[in-house]
Amino acid sequence: MTDKELDSVMRQILLDAIALDEESCEDRIPFEPSLKYQHQTALMLKDPIRWEKNRSRPVWKKYGQRVAAILLVAFISFGSVMVASPTARAMVLQWFREWYETYISYRYTQEGSVPETMPEYEITALPEGYKENISERVEWSNFVQYRYENADGSPIIFDYIYMETGAISNIETEGTETIEVMVNGCEGVIFLPASPEKKDCTLTWINAEENLQFTIHASMNQSEILHMAESVKLIQKAK
Repeated sequence: MTDKELDSVMRQILLDAIALDEESCEDRIPFEPSLKYQHQTALMLKDPIRWEKNRSRPVWKKYGQRVAAILLVAFISFGSVMVASPTARAMVLQWFREWYETYISYRYTQEGSVPETMPEYEITALPEGYKENISERVEWSNFVQYRYENADGSPIIFDYIYMETGAISNIETEGTETIEVMVNGCEGVIFLPASPEKKDCTLTWINAEENLQFTIHASMNQSEILHMAESVKLIQKAK
């Protein structure tokens, strides 16, 4: 007798024994099998060994392949969007930064033309006593810079640049520590002096929707310069 034939005989013996036990039971409990129960019973009768292996299979193995397939489809779909949609590709590859020994370099990869005139932004929460030195204002086709000073001549430099392909922004990092921050929902970095004797601080953040990078340089602490950055408002849109 082969193993397959032996399994078939043993299966029939077990089923007959269960049937006899059921007939000898006097107090029967009413039972209405569900569709799931009937399905599982059919699978068990068809192949008890395989049914038991599937039943005792760990959950992570049962769903692991399904999750992997979903992730693979999502990855392929994302790649397809990146290839087919220039807008999606530009949003992802709009800018990148390179860290060097003494400075950080922001490089832009935004395609398209620069607006005829840059938008106008201003800091609405300047510290008391600070006013713009208009003679120091810089207005280029893709870059704007304002210089504010108090009575002591201590400056606050506020600038922003249009992120077009080929443009670069460098920020000195020697002797500083960096802290990742958010400025009104935009990713930013604060460069704080590592030495307590120095007070110069730089905060830069990127507004991807407007395709602009903003930067503030000032002799202030982290909370003060962050407060100024969050007060930056659009005064006039680009044309």
